[in-house]
Amino acid sequence: MRTLPQPKIKLLNLRLSKTTGNIKAFADIDFQGLTIRDVKVIHQNSQRPYVRLPEAAFIGNDGKKHYKHILEVNDPELKKDLSKVVLFAYYKELIKERGKKETP
Repeated sequence: MRTLPQPKIKLLNLRLSKTTGNIKAFADIDFQGLTIRDVKVIHQNSQRPYVRLPEAAFIGNDGKKHYKHILEVNDPELKKDLSKVVLFAYYKELIKERGKKETP
């Protein structure tokens, strides 16, 4: 049986957020030659962190701020792989930052 090649998702950069809001990090990734910037790691209350693709903000006819996705990933396996890459880097960076704070 022939299998299709696995998508290549590569982390280019991860930046931890310095703010106290729900956005904890921003990542730039490469997906088979396509660079996707500002993929967000969101961590709300006691929920597990999750990955959110870039969005554009706009003011709707109701005068309120709304968001729309700039990029959609329709393949659930690809979406899961993308999340794994970004969250792994996020946790790795958190561990590194905590180590810096504990070192005298």
